Amino acid sequence: MPDSYAFINGIEIVSMPDNLYYSSDDDTGFNFVNQVNPYRILKNQALESLYRVNIGGSSISPTQDTGMYRSWSEDGEYVTNGGPSVLPVNLIISPSFSVIPNYSAPVPVYRTARTMGTNKTVNENYRLTWEFRVDSGFTYYVRLHFCEFQVEITELGDRVFQIYIDNIVAEHQADVISWAGGNGVPIYRDYAVMIGRASNEMKRNLSIALHPAPAWRTRYSDAILNGVEIFKLSNEGNLAGPNPQTIPISLPKISVPPPTRPKYNIRTTFLTVIGVVSIFVVVSALYILIFRPESRFEGSFSWYQLSCKDYSSMDGSGKVYSSVGKHSKDTTSVADNKC
Repeated sequence: MPDSYAFINGIEIVSMPDNLYYSSDDDTGFNFVNQVNPYRILKNQALESLYRVNIGGSSISPTQDTGMYRSWSEDGEYVTNGGPSVLPVNLIISPSFSVIPNYSAPVPVYRTARTMGTNKTVNENYRLTWEFRVDSGFTYYVRLHFCEFQVEITELGDRVFQIYIDNIVAEHQADVISWAGGNGVPIYRDYAVMIGRASNEMKRNLSIALHPAPAWRTRYSDAILNGVEIFKLSNEGNLAGPNPQTIPISLPKISVPPPTRPKYNIRTTFLTVIGVVSIFVVVSALYILIFRPESRFEGSFSWYQLSCKDYSSMDGSGKVYSSVGKHSKDTTSVADNKC
């Protein structure tokens, strides 16, 4: 891959007890859903923690964990079919860790849960379901946490239900009292499931669903779940998911309004023209008065400019010819013109 590269953002090293998630040497393995042989997690495999959910309870911060700084989230955003499910809580119970270590999960996980409800008819007609988004083409490690803390559930057969993982039956008759040995005792069950890839499908939902066992098998038609952990298992040393699909970016369309013609006011236009003409007339008059004063009366009164010598050109007919201007004037008597 000439154009590929590797990178890392940070490293954390946390102490983890032996065999908490990895299989011990003498461990025969656990249920591989829809497969014949059980599954074992070997030391050469890498686990990517995807989901830790406190079913029915509130989120748990890393400082409230059992020393391994795990974060546990609420399950509300993953429930896809909750039906009339209820959230029982028992805050006074002190879980007895007689089957699993006390660091398996924080105590609050085993004090809260989600159950299907109290209506037998309704419960028999729906599956209490959660869905989690995962990469296709990998095997996933699913751990389900249980603890029967309700006072009604104390005997074998009180609450028996079916467990579906990826729409495949993983347990036909799940009885927490039978697994743990009594009420108030935490227990977990591990499963492996292969999420195949169809065509160009890069991601899909991994579902976990619960449904009551047949009425003849259980006293209460109900089911319970306290916590979920989901890990992605490396595939031949690889945990890399497919490259995300490129999402085309559509630029917002900017609508440019058409230019609007200015609204002309006739009265304003008329006053503007009058003002311009008036300014032109005033400027022209000032120019004439200031820069050409000798031309103010030129031509208009030039026929009055007669000198005494002009009378020398008067002939006997009594007409006077002026040499000053281009105009002439008849006169009847020389005596009437005085120099």
